[in-house]
Amino acid sequence: MLSAFSADNLLRWHDAQHYTVQASTPLKAKRAWKLCALYPSLKDSYWLSLNYGMQEAARRYGVDLKVLEAGGYSQLATQQAQIDQCKQWGAEAILLGSSTTSFPDLQKQVASLPVIELVNAIDAPHVKSRVGVPWFQMGYQPGRYLVQWSHGKPLNVLLMPGPDNAGGSKEMVEGFSRSHCRKPGTYC
Repeated sequence: MLSAFSADNLLRWHDAQHYTVQASTPLKAKRAWKLCALYPSLKDSYWLSLNYGMQEAARRYGVDLKVLEAGGYSQLATQQAQIDQCKQWGAEAILLGSSTTSFPDLQKQVASLPVIELVNAIDAPHVKSRVGVPWFQMGYQPGRYLVQWSHGKPLNVLLMPGPDNAGGSKEMVEGFSRSHCRKPGTYC
């Protein structure tokens, strides 16, 4: 398990298996940036908890955060319309939790407006920044816990990683699959 994790530390993942620990540094924005966050939905605990954290961070850092949700996955047209709403509102950056793995014509739509991928990876080469989770580890760590908890006894497990077209689902399944066959210092 991740022994270095605490509320005061950040884990910076370099690839699926390696990370470094960094101390978190509290900051305050120099001005009230207008940020627009787009989520696939606010129907499940994952996106609700993410939104809670985003709202708290916006208050703590002194930025203005507008949140829009698409009503579910595979809602490309809805999120494209929401980007236009964000631009009309005067957003200075888009935090895009995409409901699809590709976002055609994103660069044309946003022009010079910065886009930060939020959790779900998209196929957009001009997006240069991503705030997310290490999807491989999201599958691997619970899998390792179950292996240790079961003491080698067989388990029946139902893994529900989410839609195939959600960025990260395949990596999570791969991490979970590899978790049960690890030998010290290696991945199978």
